[in-house]
Amino acid sequence: MTPLKTSVAGAAALVVTMQSVVAGPNSVPIQVICDTAETVDVCEALGVALNENGYAVDILREALPDDAAGLVLRFDVTRQTDHVLAGRLLWSDPRGETGSGPELELTAMDSAIRSGMLRSYVDHLLNLSAVPL
Repeated sequence: MTPLKTSVAGAAALVVTMQSVVAGPNSVPIQVICDTAETVDVCEALGVALNENGYAVDILREALPDDAAGLVLRFDVTRQTDHVLAGRLLWSDPRGETGSGPELELTAMDSAIRSGMLRSYVDHLLNLSAVPL
């Protein structure tokens, strides 16, 4: 599958514009798994995006505990360089259902990807992935 592409130039202006699907608070806790060094910045941006929309988020730096409850999100990196980040969201819900979103690519044209560029990227990931929030 060809990844959807988001280009960034200079001040991190995104070519694609979408509205966020994160509509409001939910009683289900969201656990974001960041068990690799390459996913930490994306996980933190996911946490900020979800928190700003009223969701309780736990960012876990290791494997999910056996007694975990609620929605679990993981960012699956498919390609990463200084100028390109591509990946998809994987999730599982409290009923044991799992899913994955499409691969989305962020490309920085004139600089390395910086953490400040990731907020819009994760909003797009959430929109396109149909995460059951």
